[in-house]
Amino acid sequence: MTSLRLLVLLACSGISATPALAQDGAQTPGNSAPAPVSDPFGVAVPALRAAASVMMDLGSRPSEVPQVNAWLQQFGWGTSHSIGDAADNGIRGWGAAGGLELAAGRRDAIGVSAGFFRSDDSTAGPAREKVRLLEGAVHWRRNWGSVSSVLRLAAGTLTSKDDVEDPGAAGTRKSVLLSASGGVQREVAIGRRLRLTPALVADYYRLAGGKARGSASRRDQSAVTGTIAFGYELGSMAPDVAWLRVDLEGGRREIVFDHFGENNALAAQRGGGLLRLRLSGGREAFSLAGEASAEERREGTGIALRLGSRLSW
Repeated sequence: MTSLRLLVLLACSGISATPALAQDGAQTPGNSAPAPVSDPFGVAVPALRAAASVMMDLGSRPSEVPQVNAWLQQFGWGTSHSIGDAADNGIRGWGAAGGLELAAGRRDAIGVSAGFFRSDDSTAGPAREKVRLLEGAVHWRRNWGSVSSVLRLAAGTLTSKDDVEDPGAAGTRKSVLLSASGGVQREVAIGRRLRLTPALVADYYRLAGGKARGSASRRDQSAVTGTIAFGYELGSMAPDVAWLRVDLEGGRREIVFDHFGENNALAAQRGGGLLRLRLSGGREAFSLAGEASAEERREGTGIALRLGSRLSW
């Protein structure tokens, strides 16, 4: 866990924030910068999306659902307003999640999972938003040979606290964060070792309660993500021998809607392109995977690392 946090800090060491922007995205001469705005929702959603993406990995191999599937993942991420500045501002976080699923027939599986995520957001001027999230989820997964699909429902408690210069303005807020996501992917073999995997994922998030300084007490966001992965089998093709695979995945996440509650000063999130590089390998019952990703967001470029292990029997 410590090593992953160090990797994220190194990857984000050059990431920083630009000066506070006016509502249209630019500061005008003679106008003072707007008051700092905290966004615990925007800090938490990348972590939840990383946890949910594990479900798609479970369907990639093998074609038949094992009787028992257990996994453990670690995540590290950072987000900035700009890259190349020396200031130590931005969003950085770490999290861990694990789960267990049982076969419900030859093609279906049902499971539960839980995760803990922590992040610091220092993009809102002098304020540093500390966000802690505890989430539990249930899911259903089905494999039809080369096609796999998943449906996931989750609920969590989000705790956020401002660490600002004025102690009287600081406070701890607790919110409920609900989410639902579903996805489908198909793996197409091209020759003996090359794999092409298009995927489509839809997700929805709702935050309720715990109004943050300058942000909404309620927020609803929905998005659709389309990607295509090019994979190459580096190891043995025999099912009972160690395998190794590298995937390069690219696509775009498009925001369908992003609605706020009253008295909100945040700008709506917008979609952007994403790129992932993943290396996975293992034997019949055990596998390891590592992934590095980058994604365009309204607040800057997001960088994430993921390490995980899976045991099946």
